[in-house]
Amino acid sequence: MVVSVLFAACTPQPPTSDQVQQKRMETLVAEGVAQVGAPAIVNFQELRDMKETYELRDQTGLVIYVYLENMIPTIVPGHTSLGGKLTFVCVGTGYGLPYGTQFSNPEKVSWHERSGWLKLPQAEPNGLFMPSTAEGTWIKCKDPNGGKEVKPILLEPRGVYSPFKFPVDK
Repeated sequence: MVVSVLFAACTPQPPTSDQVQQKRMETLVAEGVAQVGAPAIVNFQELRDMKETYELRDQTGLVIYVYLENMIPTIVPGHTSLGGKLTFVCVGTGYGLPYGTQFSNPEKVSWHERSGWLKLPQAEPNGLFMPSTAEGTWIKCKDPNGGKEVKPILLEPRGVYSPFKFPVDK
């Protein structure tokens, strides 16, 4: 009985439809690369630009100016295509982080006797599970009221959430 169970566990399983489709796509893409070839990139300018951007973003003390676009269609010559205007929010330090950015891997692999290996969601260090998508951006802003503190604020398409008061447009 034990031998038959072990034999059944070692018997190869037929490929799933996803595995079959993945293999077909790999074959198709390989054929495309063989026929067309790779682009004749020789200067790698975009790669250089990306490297420089990463290095500039990594500087300590980086100062940025944060604005929101007023999306109410009004006629303001010389501004955005919707006619909105830019509204100053704060002087920030560093670039914003999309709200959905995670510190840890969003998934973990776990073994379950009945199901085998499963991908499961993994909590962030604060114990919360991040959404797969989020529209907000975290920005570290200097206190506009003259304080020396820098605190994160959350900018969303329809709101700004801040630990300090901002001057209001007049």
